[in-house]
Amino acid sequence: MYFTLGEIHQQNIIHKDINANNILINKNNEMKITEHLEGTLPFISPEQKGRMNRSIDYRTDLYSLSVKYYQILF
Repeated sequence: MYFTLGEIHQQNIIHKDINANNILINKNNEMKITEHLEGTLPFISPEQKGRMNRSIDYRTDLYSLSVKYYQILF
């Protein structure tokens, strides 16, 4: 099953592994995210690494998605 990031967050779920292997784009240019929930080191947020004294929330997924966008641009 595939979901959008918004659908995942509406269910109060944090994906924690937004990366190129978990993002699919169909023929209609709709982006979907796989059910795989873990973490891939280059994409995980500082909160997931324990480098910040903060709880993990939906912004963790936005951080990971931003890393992917950065890689696409540069």
